[in-house]
Amino acid sequence: MKHNNQTELQTKKIDSKGRIVLGKQFANRAAIVQYMDDGDMVIRLARIIPENEAWLYENEQALNLLRQGLKEAQDLDFSSNPPELEKSFIFAAQIPEEE
Repeated sequence: MKHNNQTELQTKKIDSKGRIVLGKQFANRAAIVQYMDDGDMVIRLARIIPENEAWLYENEQALNLLRQGLKEAQDLDFSSNPPELEKSFIFAAQIPEEE
């Protein structure tokens, strides 16, 4: 664990159910536990991305466009020529449903 830019080593006891208490600062966080061949373990904090959202992080162009759009919205940089929604609805209604 890093504390004030220094590596801190701690001894932790594993309880009878195989648990280690890491501390409140890690409560309700996701982690990846990597079991090494020599018996060591590496615990890394992680964020879990839902399967149906993972495509975004695999598509650099889409991710960059999303980030750009979010920045523009945050900066209140909106289009002076918004889309014509009525025409879009008419077009969408003409697209056949997939089976």
